[in-house]
Amino acid sequence: MGVSSSLPKVPGYELDRFLGTGAGSKIYSVRNNRTQQLLVLKHVLRSKPEDERFITQVLNEYRLGNRVNHPALRRVVEIRKKGLFSIREVFLFMEPVKGKHLEESQPTDLAVILQIMLAVSEGLAAIHQLGFVHADVNPRNILFSRASQTKLIDYGLSCPIGTVKRRVQGTLVFLAPEQARMERIDHRTDIFNFAAVLYWLVTSHTIGPPKVGQDLGQRTAIPDPRQLNPNASESLSQLLLQCLSENRPDRPESMLSVSQALRAELAQTIKLPADRRAVRSGRLPSQSVPRHIPLLNNHQD
Repeated sequence: MGVSSSLPKVPGYELDRFLGTGAGSKIYSVRNNRTQQLLVLKHVLRSKPEDERFITQVLNEYRLGNRVNHPALRRVVEIRKKGLFSIREVFLFMEPVKGKHLEESQPTDLAVILQIMLAVSEGLAAIHQLGFVHADVNPRNILFSRASQTKLIDYGLSCPIGTVKRRVQGTLVFLAPEQARMERIDHRTDIFNFAAVLYWLVTSHTIGPPKVGQDLGQRTAIPDPRQLNPNASESLSQLLLQCLSENRPDRPESMLSVSQALRAELAQTIKLPADRRAVRSGRLPSQSVPRHIPLLNNHQD
């Protein structure tokens, strides 16, 4: 798609093409006039009061993305803000990332799945070491390419470890219980989100949305992954169920320990014949939010 005359003018950059929209933003490919480096520009404009949350999200993305330095994490290069008394417009410049997100192209080989998610787990561990939580690990925020490059993107809902959010935020079927209850968020929240994605990749089934009402945040019993995919090992199944514990203290103590377990799992899985590594693909349910869930902001990039 070519450049439209309605695109914003950004000093020092040449606008290349329109890439899409998401989270109240418009996204473009741009080129730095001095370095000739191609970057991705996320442009957010506050035109009505409810757009304020999109401004907040893009500021969150810069706060974390400018600090990360890990091959599995998308880097944010620069931010520009406009507004005299309050921010009304933001330009966020990010490194370009090639590949498709997991929801768009679901891998069906356990070894490939473990390789992708091992990289994601290591990226999350790096985020936790910076004192932050990603808080929205879902298939749309994980990109991978034919060159076996994996990137975790979108830090719009990220926050310092220990944050208590004022409203429920996240992607419904991957939401941790403490997110649904608006309790304190920590690194084990990411462990739950991460495991919910891996569970879907391994079984082609989601763990389902959290309950509302008196049992807020709880889920019905999560089936053992081996019941849904006999190719899932006992050790992988136990790891997933531990990560998906409703009680945070019952989850692994760190993402680093999850990475170590996945690395051992991958070493065994790659030795198996193709038919023992197979996973059938399955579409995700609609990401729309049922109206009976109050205050839920089902964020997507």
